[in-house]
Amino acid sequence: MRRMICVGLCSVFLISGASAERIDDIRAWYAKIQESKALSEKKTEFATEDEMLTGTRTVRQYAGKMTAMTVEWGAGDHGSSVEHYYFKDGELFFAFIQNYSWTFVEGGTPEQPATQDSVTENRYYFDGETCIRALTRSASVKDASELEKKIAKVEQKTVEPDANALSAPARAVNLLGAASAEAICAVLEERVE
Repeated sequence: MRRMICVGLCSVFLISGASAERIDDIRAWYAKIQESKALSEKKTEFATEDEMLTGTRTVRQYAGKMTAMTVEWGAGDHGSSVEHYYFKDGELFFAFIQNYSWTFVEGGTPEQPATQDSVTENRYYFDGETCIRALTRSASVKDASELEKKIAKVEQKTVEPDANALSAPARAVNLLGAASAEAICAVLEERVE
């Protein structure tokens, strides 16, 4: 029995060590992209016919077979998202997703309604298609101009990978490979619906 426990604990240690090394690699690759100038950039604007889904996809290529993609989009007038995906050798290694929304709250008048703006940020670290680390944080404010300052002060919490983390590799590859504005909308609508 002692032998089995040791094997189990040793396996957990090895997996954790491998994950820690991969996270260090991810941070280095991310920093390299942030510090580098893009070799090329391609921007694609998109919108559905009813304009309920609109936005822009920007794909930047970097030295070392690295790619960064940002998809900024809104679905209706009460929310929007900014999705950042980072690839090395065509494989997703990091996703940073910001979801914004607003709602009416008490305290306003019909002429001057009160609102509350919210943001949730999720960071996903990948080893292949496996999410090895998921971080989240969120904040809400009544003054939209204060939202970025407030979220910057919120501590990120480590959480179990959620459905978005599990679907991020396929979503990122599909968004990156979408050859037209219509194809980008089709990928985004899969999650919106």
